[in-house]
Amino acid sequence: MSVSPGDILLLIARSTPNGLLALDPNGRVLFVNRALEEMLGVAQADARGKPVREVVTGWSADDDALLERVLAGAERRAVPLRLVPGATMREAVFSSFKDDAGAIAGVSVTVGQPVRAEPIRDEVTDRFRMMADASPVLLWMAGTDGLCHYFNRPWLAFTGRTMEMELGVGWAEGVHPEDFQRCMSTFMGSFVARREFRMEYRLRRADGEYRWLLDTGIPNYTDDGTFLGYIGSCVDITDLRDARDHLDWTVRERTSELESFAYSVSHDLRAPLRAIDGFGRELMDQYGGALDDRARHYLTRICAGTQRMGSLIDGLLALTRITRGELVRAHVDLSAVARAIVDELRERDPKRGVDVRIAAGLSVLAEARLTHALLVNLLANAWKFTSRRDAATIEVGRVGESSVFFVRDDGAGFDMEHARRLFTPFHRLHTADEFEGTGIGLATVQRIVSRHGGRVWAEAEVDKGATFFFTFEGAR
Repeated sequence: MSVSPGDILLLIARSTPNGLLALDPNGRVLFVNRALEEMLGVAQADARGKPVREVVTGWSADDDALLERVLAGAERRAVPLRLVPGATMREAVFSSFKDDAGAIAGVSVTVGQPVRAEPIRDEVTDRFRMMADASPVLLWMAGTDGLCHYFNRPWLAFTGRTMEMELGVGWAEGVHPEDFQRCMSTFMGSFVARREFRMEYRLRRADGEYRWLLDTGIPNYTDDGTFLGYIGSCVDITDLRDARDHLDWTVRERTSELESFAYSVSHDLRAPLRAIDGFGRELMDQYGGALDDRARHYLTRICAGTQRMGSLIDGLLALTRITRGELVRAHVDLSAVARAIVDELRERDPKRGVDVRIAAGLSVLAEARLTHALLVNLLANAWKFTSRRDAATIEVGRVGESSVFFVRDDGAGFDMEHARRLFTPFHRLHTADEFEGTGIGLATVQRIVSRHGGRVWAEAEVDKGATFFFTFEGAR
């Protein structure tokens, strides 16, 4: 009986100890030999015509990319291939085959023995296993497909589950329902971008209690830059979070008590100050003519001192109000608010010739009343510190397309060596004789920005002006 060359090739393919897989240009299975049937646990009749991912369930995105390159004419490539999730990688050779016309008709994948010098993600060495199991932290490893293929003994002891139960995405069954979506989004998003991540989530312990973990994952690469997956470690931070929350609560309580005390004292001081100022003025009006020049000078200084003290108390009260009450955010048109404030400044001081430039379309997601107070203080400062210039310029804008806004002037400026104390209450960089003020304005600005989760800083030069930058969390 004669046997055709095609039959001979088919007999060889079926009897070879290596696995053999043939795919059409669309990645569908054309042929699976007996050896590969045994490796996969799938009969050829069930595999033929199906997408390769449904047959070779360990097939990854990297395998898809290699398949496309070989179909496009790339030379044959030898790579490690995982047939089933969690299984050991095997040697595999991808090569194209052509039809009678010489066109590429598909790809054959020859699957050989398990990889001997397999990367640490695939066959954890005994030495690494001993070190990992002795570690005080929970360790995990995942492949390029995002599926976990190893957990150390402390992890398994923590969860009370077996390795088989945790493999793949089984570990995620223990994540708290409220943290699950955020956790998986961070986990898979980092895998796609191949970037390091840190996240906190609650994982169910063996006794049923959910504990907070700090999970840090880093990409794992070979020496030649091939991406292998991720290695991660988890630390139980439940006690640390509880201590931090308690400390935060204590600080808030103490701060609230101090602010209430300051508010009460400032409010109670107003009445006697009003009395001193009132009687002083009455004394000047009724008996000023009977006093000599020195007495009138002393009386004038008493009245001026009470007025200044009143201004300080008003500033202190305003400062404490900043931290009181609920923060209700809304979209605030910074450009419009700045224009309104400048109009008020011009009405108070119509003789000033100030070129004010306000960029259009500035907006933030913030508390409207506090945002107005912030711009009032910054613009009033710019107006004040440019008062000695005949032609002054004030600018309100944004840094590029970022969420960093600024108020800039070309006025008196200041020495940056003193910038550290710039936002300290009652601290002033200029004397009262140079520029009037209480030293409350910038402290108020700093509190407003802090309440919004942002930051504020300044850049300046003596006699060349100052620029105050600020950013709000949620700026638009």
